[in-house]
Amino acid sequence: LVARYDRGEAGGFEFTEFYLSTLVPFTVDELAMLHSDFMRERVLPSIPVAARDLIAQHRRLGHFMVLTTATSRFLTAPVARALGFENYIATEPEMRDGRYTGRVAGTPNMREGKVERLLDWLAARDMKLSDFRESWFYSDSQNDLPLLSHVDGPIAALGLGAAQEVVLFHLAFNAVLALVFIFFTAPIARNATRPPLTVAV
Repeated sequence: LVARYDRGEAGGFEFTEFYLSTLVPFTVDELAMLHSDFMRERVLPSIPVAARDLIAQHRRLGHFMVLTTATSRFLTAPVARALGFENYIATEPEMRDGRYTGRVAGTPNMREGKVERLLDWLAARDMKLSDFRESWFYSDSQNDLPLLSHVDGPIAALGLGAAQEVVLFHLAFNAVLALVFIFFTAPIARNATRPPLTVAV
């Protein structure tokens, strides 16, 4: 399935519900314990200093930051917190009676869905991309080509392949859990009271 997805032959719902099905056998408490161990042993030690420095640089510049990721909220919410992101978009796993069902709730946050979810997120806060003078998107996946095409400064992390055709320059950024980052600079004059926007995917 992973190979089919990489070739564009498997859809977002099929791929998402395949990996969300791995949550079904466990209770929420069991998953929380497993995730805590995974964060401590595998994820936190793997976050490069360069990644933290890059985020800190955009934060110092006053950019409003949002993280958006194709991975489920269950897996990535603790990563978002560890990186200091207050705003966060992820694929939402469905829950019933306090357990994960293995199905996705709403639109998977991947490929074209990542654009849809971002635009919806902005609209819910009375914002749109055109409110900002510039935007940057850091990605390590050719699946993010739709979102790369929506920003002013698409930036390729490692291993983008086909996406190299649309990036402005290459940044040797070792992404964790395929997280990518979008950064929006100061808003245009008509929305000058809004803070600069940074979105992380």
